[in-house]
Amino acid sequence: RSQCSDEDWVKPRIHCPALPEVEVKVSSRADESGDIVPVLFLTLTEPPDGSVFTVQGTEVNVLEVTTNSSLCIRYMFPEKIPSVLKEPDEPWTFTLDRIVADPGLKYQVSASNLPKPDVGTRSKVQEITVPGCQNREMQKLKACLENGSLWDPNLTWAVLKTENGGGTITMTFNTGQFSELYRVDVHQPDFHTNLSLTVSKDNRTSVNASFPVSAWQLKGCGFVFVIKPFFVRCMNSCSEYQETVQICSHTYPSSHNPTDQKEVESVPVHRPSKLFIIYSLDHPLYKEIVLKLCAFLRAKCGTEVTLDLLDFTWLSTVGTIQWLDMQRERLSRCSDKVLILCSPGVYAKWRGMCGGKRVMTREDIRSPIGDMLTPALSLIIPDFVQASSFQKYIVAYFDDVCSKKDVPALFNVAVKYQLMKHFEELFFRLMNNEKHEPGRIKQVEGIGGNDYFHSLPGRALKDAIETFQAYQLANPNWFEMEIVDTNGELEENGHEQDTGSETNRRCALQNQLWAREITTHALINNVEGQMHMAEPIGPTADCTVSDFSLNGIYPTIPLVSTLSSQISHTGSPNKPDKMQK
Repeated sequence: RSQCSDEDWVKPRIHCPALPEVEVKVSSRADESGDIVPVLFLTLTEPPDGSVFTVQGTEVNVLEVTTNSSLCIRYMFPEKIPSVLKEPDEPWTFTLDRIVADPGLKYQVSASNLPKPDVGTRSKVQEITVPGCQNREMQKLKACLENGSLWDPNLTWAVLKTENGGGTITMTFNTGQFSELYRVDVHQPDFHTNLSLTVSKDNRTSVNASFPVSAWQLKGCGFVFVIKPFFVRCMNSCSEYQETVQICSHTYPSSHNPTDQKEVESVPVHRPSKLFIIYSLDHPLYKEIVLKLCAFLRAKCGTEVTLDLLDFTWLSTVGTIQWLDMQRERLSRCSDKVLILCSPGVYAKWRGMCGGKRVMTREDIRSPIGDMLTPALSLIIPDFVQASSFQKYIVAYFDDVCSKKDVPALFNVAVKYQLMKHFEELFFRLMNNEKHEPGRIKQVEGIGGNDYFHSLPGRALKDAIETFQAYQLANPNWFEMEIVDTNGELEENGHEQDTGSETNRRCALQNQLWAREITTHALINNVEGQMHMAEPIGPTADCTVSDFSLNGIYPTIPLVSTLSSQISHTGSPNKPDKMQK
């Protein structure tokens, strides 16, 4: 259960046992289906003194840090421990290995013997983080395999010239174990070429995708190849593989293979273009990612970043529209770039601008400057009808917490970068340079997807991404929870829509939002496509769910849990329980 009642288990200190010594580590074991799952492995060592005779049971508490969800497990001993030591010089020890954990999440664990003393020392809390799917050992677990943890496309491509002056681009890549379909895209930003093809695995270990291109398209060198898998666990949210290549017309017929010998050249970091970042305030944790990205750009790349959150004093002085117009005027006179960070909020607000319902998030309401994305998009839209302006705009998204579907159709004419996987390519774009050139590959150490986190700013950015990713895993409907119906909220409380300053309206709405959060029912889970609502219960309420879960303190029907334990309520020393079905 989520919490254990202390009723009848608090006794005078003189009648209570001392605290056990707890050791926690991450392990793995097979579940009832035979699949290997990650678990928290606890070893509890009883004190080698006379208080061991008063031990009637053991209580273990586990807290999942990101969502603050808790789990309480109790072992009850049917008989007293017969001796101080199990064997000469060996204290009594018990193990627990039934707490299923999720890759990449952090947990707090504590344990105490029963009964508990009314006064005295509290149990010590230990923290442990389960390695993510990037860990070599975790990659072999089914939870990670079904997300494509071991998939390596090993992409190769070839360009064959045809008699009419055109050509055919043929891509060959490896398939994954748990993905049957793949969408293959070819983009050519200079000519606005967007080709797409869906291929099926059909029990093959590798597949081909061919795209015919015209002679005038072959005159350009820059292409972007994208492979989107659909693994059974992540489906439409799976990370896509993207590679920017250089195809030059004078090399036909030509081919590319990763095993080909190319000169790799390390280049120094020159001061790139200044960068203006446009984004949506989707969530406080996403805002933290944006701020950490700015710190990384400044500290590691020497990039001067303009961000509304970092220029609040001047922005509040001149006003939102004036401040944005000043940035646009500055960009029109120099080679500075605009980075558009796409997210669910960007896509939703763009749809609202196209005639849908206006969208605002809770973080927009809390922010003193409000929603900056909508007016920013209104100012830059005219630039997207002029091909000469495309080079100023860079479209990107954090593929660990967002996806390609969060990119509005307006930006399909631009190359889309996955962060931090393609950050190095984005950085070369800021320097008005190319990473790949015929016969050589240029690189900048410490900013690539595999090593950016080795620096302090990069480590802070990676931690922020992983924290938000863990929150999303625990709250799949997180974005729907963040959306605020501004008109509905204000009208229900009798506020006029057209009176008062914008700041006062936001403050009034924020106060109403807080009040509604206290009284609103809690959405507990989505089991087999059905939403279940539950009322909060008191700490002494009875819970009959046999599978413990970290989905909060609300009992409901058996849940699909992010952290579950399948042990029984009772047990005996040194006798592990059988898993319940």
